[in-house]
Amino acid sequence: MGSEQLSKGLPRSKGFSARSLIKSIFDAPMPEEAIRAVPAQSIFLAIRQSGLSSSSDLIEIATTDQCRLILDFDVWEKDRFREDRFWEWLALGDDEDGLRVLQKILRAVDLKLVSLMISRHLDVQFFDEPTDCPPTPGYYSPDRGSTWLYLKLEDGTQHFLFGRLLAMIFETNAELFYQLLSVPNVATDSMLEEDAFNERSTRLAGEGIPESAFAAEMHKPLPANELRTMVARVPETISTRELNAIEPLIYDTITPAPLSGLLAMPQARDQLEAEISFVMNAAVVFFGADLGEISEMLLMSEQVKGILNIGLESACALVGASPDKVYEQLGLKGIYRHGLSAIMALRGRATQALREGTQLEETDPILVTLRALAKPPPLVPRFFLESDAFQAGPAAERTSLDTTQSAIMDLATLNRASSFLDAIAAQPKQH
Repeated sequence: MGSEQLSKGLPRSKGFSARSLIKSIFDAPMPEEAIRAVPAQSIFLAIRQSGLSSSSDLIEIATTDQCRLILDFDVWEKDRFREDRFWEWLALGDDEDGLRVLQKILRAVDLKLVSLMISRHLDVQFFDEPTDCPPTPGYYSPDRGSTWLYLKLEDGTQHFLFGRLLAMIFETNAELFYQLLSVPNVATDSMLEEDAFNERSTRLAGEGIPESAFAAEMHKPLPANELRTMVARVPETISTRELNAIEPLIYDTITPAPLSGLLAMPQARDQLEAEISFVMNAAVVFFGADLGEISEMLLMSEQVKGILNIGLESACALVGASPDKVYEQLGLKGIYRHGLSAIMALRGRATQALREGTQLEETDPILVTLRALAKPPPLVPRFFLESDAFQAGPAAERTSLDTTQSAIMDLATLNRASSFLDAIAAQPKQH
């Protein structure tokens, strides 16, 4: 569902940030209906911005499918199950109305992950004849002695949370409970994790998170000589029919000009929002960012908007056209690939400068900047944006510099970084 459907369920202004999205949902006459028009990734970003522990009301009105996808975003790091994050979800079920949120989580979670946790944290012993005597102290029986369980968790809070989850499963569906206890006998932990990850990847592909092969296709650089020939061809369009506009990704971060002007065009806004969201998610896949880490996602959002902005600025100069005409001629994919060509060439030069190496201290601004520029995609330290901080000086002065890393958002910054690398290359090599 794209922005057009979103606007049917919620009031629409300039675009939703994570916090304004939550407010709009609960301000709607029927929040349960309004949230159905919101992409799960947008809800996830809103939850992570507000804090999971403060989001029980939002989770409660979300659909089971939305909750399943939100968990898909949150409890994985690449192809590894992040159990630490799942404990946060299990801690939500402390409401006064019968653990409704925990019941929602149980309906939504991939049960292979529950089996994985059973394998990790539970000893199970089955008896043909019920017995009143536990195998050893610490075991308990949910069924009068036919099955005995021992929680191996030393953390008191986790012991309580997992015990509560098991009790809820048993009380809700005893047959499912026994099936889950038996799964670790026929599947290894790695098998359970791999199967769960593959099913998660399929669900995310349906939400506009591209698979690796397609993401790689999106990231083929388009240099200037090829761009000129593309202008006369059909633009590289991204079909938005089944894509979601993930508005918090766009509006929770800075949008530089001229990209901001392009995004403000009312006639193309819905399509552009969906296309930009798709490119951002393709970049997350290609560069290996963590979908569950909000700080990584927002930084990747700025990096992608920077690449798009650089591509747009450069293409406008090369073909002598306005941003909207360049968009018509190249499509957003072509603009992105062109910006990527420039920024990854910069990264290549920085990587080469690091490889050749100079004898620099760890806190030297030159080394700090080279390392930032060598990241995929490249970044720049904050001090690089604010001042020329490359003069040798006392170590105390250099360590006080703001080394927070930022996206390269425009041609001016890219050209400045290129001039910096020119100066590095012109220095006599030390042997």
